[in-house]
Order: sequence, then C-alpha cells, then structure tokens
Amino acid sequence: MTSVDAEHGKTAQSPKGSNREILAYMAASVASQALLVVLAPTMATVADDLGSSVETISQARTVTAVSAVVSAIALSRAVARWRMRHVIWLGAAVASGSSIAIACCPSAGLFIAAHALSGAAVALLLSASFAGAATVGGAAARAIGLVAGANSLAWVLFNPLAGVLAQSASWRLAFLIPAAAAVACALLTALIPASTSPRPADRSSILTLLRVPPVRRWITAEVLAYCGWTVILTFVGPFFVQQQGLAVGVAGLVLGIGSAAFFITSSQSARIATLADPRRLIALTSFGLAALSVVLFAVSRNPSIAILAFFLATLTAGLRTPAATLRGAALSPAHAKQTMTSRTAVTQLGYLVGAVGGGLILATTGYAGLAAVVVAGLTASGYLHWRGDTNRPERSPSSE
Repeated sequence: MTSVDAEHGKTAQSPKGSNREILAYMAASVASQALLVVLAPTMATVADDLGSSVETISQARTVTAVSAVVSAIALSRAVARWRMRHVIWLGAAVASGSSIAIACCPSAGLFIAAHALSGAAVALLLSASFAGAATVGGAAARAIGLVAGANSLAWVLFNPLAGVLAQSASWRLAFLIPAAAAVACALLTALIPASTSPRPADRSSILTLLRVPPVRRWITAEVLAYCGWTVILTFVGPFFVQQQGLAVGVAGLVLGIGSAAFFITSSQSARIATLADPRRLIALTSFGLAALSVVLFAVSRNPSIAILAFFLATLTAGLRTPAATLRGAALSPAHAKQTMTSRTAVTQLGYLVGAVGGGLILATTGYAGLAAVVVAGLTASGYLHWRGDTNRPERSPSSE
C-alpha cells in the first residue's frame, strides 16, 4: 500500500473524490493567505485608529512570519501523524480565534501581539494544504499546482474587499474576513475522506530531515528563491507608482492581474511537468525570474515594458512554485508531509528575510539594488536545483 493509500485507507480514489479532496486543500490554502492579505490595505486605517504609525503596525506581518516559522517547525511531527482534516480543523479554529482577537484589539501593542496566533494558524493551514495535496492518490502534481495557485486567489479576492471594508465601514470588519474564510474551509474539509488505517509511526521532524543532503539542499534553494520572489512582490507596487508614474488604483489592478496570471500557469503545472525534467524546469524558471527582475527594476523606462516584465514574471513563478514543491515532496516520499510542513517555514522565512532585507537595500541602493538581490537569490536557487542528483538513493533520516 502506498503512502497515499495508507493515509486514506484505500487503494484508489475516483476522479470525483480526488476533485473534492483537492477543493478542500485549496480552501485551506486560501484561508491561510486570507490571514496575510488583509493587513496591507488596512494598515494606514489601523494606525490612525489606534494612534500609532504605519511602520509600527507593519510589524504585525513580522510577528506573523516568525510565529509561522516557529510553529511549522514545532508542529511538523503532528502534521505528519494527524489526519489532514484534523490539522485543518485546528488551523481553522485558531484562524477564527486570532481574527476575532485582532478585530477586538484596543491598542497597537495587542494588535501586533495577536498576530502570533495568526502565524500559528498559517502554519497549520498551509502545511496541511500542501501535505494533503502531496498525498492525493494519482493526482499529486495537479493538486499541488492548484493549491499553490489558490494562494494567489486569496490576494485577488480578499485584498480589494479588505480595502473597501476598511474605507467604507471599519478595519475591524476587514479582519473578520479570515474568520469567514476559515469557517468555509472547515466546512469544505468534510470532503476529505476519513481514514480507516492506523496512523503512521514515523516521528521525524523538520530538523531531522535536515540530515538528508537532498532535502537540505532543497530547503536552502527554496529559502533563497522565496527571498528573491518576496522582493518582487513587496516592492513592485511602490515601484510602479514611484518610478513608472502609475496611479495607485492602476498599480493595484496590475498586481491583481499578475496574481491571476500566477494561477493560470500554476493550475496547469501537472501538464507542464510532463514536458520537462523537473530540475531543469525549476532551474530555468529561476534564471528566467532573475532576468525578468533586471528588466523590471533596472532596465525598463517604459511603463508598458515594466508591466509586461511583471506579467511574465508571475507566469514564470506560477510554473516554478508547484514544480519546486512537487520535487520537494518527491525527494523523500516516506516523509512527504514533513517536507511540505518545512515548505511553510521556508516560505515564511523567505518572506521575512526578503521584505526586511529588501527594505534595507532599497533605502541604500534603490531599485537597481533590488534587482541585484533578486538575481543573486534566484540564480543561486536555480543552480542548487540544477546540480541536484536525482539518481542518489534516498537516505531516510532516523526518527527522533
């Protein structure tokens, strides 16, 4: 019986059953991102209402990222052993509680501190969505692509809604969006088949997996990649406004179209993965993102060229993200869930370092310096994936 079969207590799933299960994991992915996207469009309003500054309120994102990294590491064994529906239900409960707590905060300090709960919810929901997708029988490639794409859907759906609520009603209502998404996610999770098989005995954690050279190389490569990708995502909006002269509304529309482009290629990753060797696909898309960042931040003087470069970058990232995720799950099939949990820590660490480091680089060297950072991170990541040895036999880490 395969690892997928052991998880679900059966040897095969019907296409209809797999589709329902994938939908549930996509919902968990969307719910995890809903916790993150509502902050950006509401920061200014929150700062005014709580008598603080935007710079101070923005530290809530830092607290979320740190909490998500720590929680993913601490919960890696639990995610590997528990049923995915149970992990998602717990994540949905924590997400709802954290959203309500944040919406009720009377001060900036409590507002920031409450985001530690959001980080724990992100770790649970995002880890479960990718771990579950990696173990969908016969459809893992398609499931991972759709779950990765669902991340971008949250930005398309909830970012403008949060902005409208904050402007027309109250920022406190905007922070109830993640609670609503979590409730919907919990209901859809009932679509995941209940398992009748015993729970796996493996107790390996993320730290144990670091002893396996291919997995350790993959984690290093993905941290570098997400640092570079975060720089693009974080600073492309201000770049369009400050350097290209776009109106704020137009820049927001461009970012929304970019998110939709990411979903288009990500959702087709299963078909695209059959056309190229995974290592080469990941490496080439990493190099492509590096080159496009140079065109975007350092070369283009025409808004149309900059927008085209960003659009191509999101299409390329939509290819790279699920391909790299699927490769990580395949490096150690017996520990696919732990590896997918490590992916949560990797992405949040990359977001944290990329945002903070990118801000320092922008302040000292400008947007050309940002391009150099993206090139360094993504080129190094592409190289590490390129030199990975797919023929090396897997060495399973010992359980702790």
